[in-house]
Amino acid sequence: MLVFTDSQSILQGSEQQQNQSSEIQSLASIIHIVFFYYDINVILQWISWHTDISRNNKADHRVKHGSSKP
Repeated sequence: MLVFTDSQSILQGSEQQQNQSSEIQSLASIIHIVFFYYDINVILQWISWHTDISRNNKADHRVKHGSSKP
């Protein structure tokens, strides 16, 4: 499974075992479950947020819309 992200902090934090945020710990847990229970390799790939990918733009819009709700 290839997962694209524009968050360098997620990628850098996933490589470091110390001082991980709760988001990175959650991501690591999900990757662990996917790999060990479903035998699926997970690859995290950084992309520039400036990249004009229609699905990326839709995802960004949904995140912004969802994060504005209480």
